[in-house]
Amino acid sequence: MLNELKENDGILSAPSTEYADLMFQMAIINSGFAVENPMDLTEPLEKLIKVGFGIDRDAGCEEIEIELDDEEEDEEDDSGVEFDFGGDDESEVIDLSAFDDEEEQEEEIQMEVNDEL
Repeated sequence: MLNELKENDGILSAPSTEYADLMFQMAIINSGFAVENPMDLTEPLEKLIKVGFGIDRDAGCEEIEIELDDEEEDEEDDSGVEFDFGGDDESEVIDLSAFDDEEEQEEEIQMEVNDEL
């Protein structure tokens, strides 16, 4: 950016100005302050991510509409999370309650160790 300023008589291009603003917003967050308008951070960040993926920084996003059946919502189980990795019609369900059991077992073992001491 400094080279651009020197070459253009102190004038930054629109993308460079947005990136400078992005760095300023990041510095505010890193200092522990809150960003007044989150869009000031997310809009240039989204453009930077697009560039990283090789997409035109000003390209629009295609909206995707998702329809949920009422029956599917009622049948969902809160003890697991379903991940769809695409490609086929199979999904993997991970049971999150197993993680709670491990924590409880660790606590019980720690209590037993403390009792023995």
